[in-house]
Amino acid sequence: MLELDKWWFGSRAKFDDEEDMVFPGFEDEEISPGAHEVIQKIMDNTGVLCLSSTVKHPKLWELYAAAGKGVCIKLESDFIVVPDSGPFRVEYSDEEKPRWRAFRDNPDPALYLLRKKRHWSYQSEWRCILKWNPDQNPTVGFHPMLPGRALAGLIFGWDTTTDDRLEILERLKGGPWWRRPALPDPFRPELQEALLIGGSIQLFDWRPSGKSGDPELEALAKGLG
Repeated sequence: MLELDKWWFGSRAKFDDEEDMVFPGFEDEEISPGAHEVIQKIMDNTGVLCLSSTVKHPKLWELYAAAGKGVCIKLESDFIVVPDSGPFRVEYSDEEKPRWRAFRDNPDPALYLLRKKRHWSYQSEWRCILKWNPDQNPTVGFHPMLPGRALAGLIFGWDTTTDDRLEILERLKGGPWWRRPALPDPFRPELQEALLIGGSIQLFDWRPSGKSGDPELEALAKGLG
């Protein structure tokens, strides 16, 4: 994503939660089963950028950042997508999603896009959703964010290699970014903060509990010290 300056909006069909964004169907028995299939196909081909408001949960790092070898990309929410596309907070509830009632009052359609079961609440998820209509192209795929401002930081996993860190920083320096890092000289590719034109970018390590001390305090102290 950093190389292309584009961001992956995935399909719910590839999500860990198989119940996520599944349309529960119509309350009215006379509605054609084909209508249910059409709506579910639209939802399956709707591009979703899944984000989290926390960097602290070890399970997120294990599942989505190659068990600490990857990187957390910190984004500035006002510059990811246009406001109509998010980011929206995901709600966690074990209540069943109500069936759709044709030609009658219904809940906000966002309910079907933004509610997950409580056992997923550790994700603290927010979403950007690129909606589309049947006469338009599906939105799953790579899409640019708003001009170059979204990137606000990189938080390296505890097993990110020095080579990977340097490669990522080189991409930032050479890419089409509104914010470009001005790195200290000499630069250690870990536990530092680089100043940027137009702002600053956090560059620091994060270690889950049991790896080394208090993860939050250690990251902040070393990353900003």
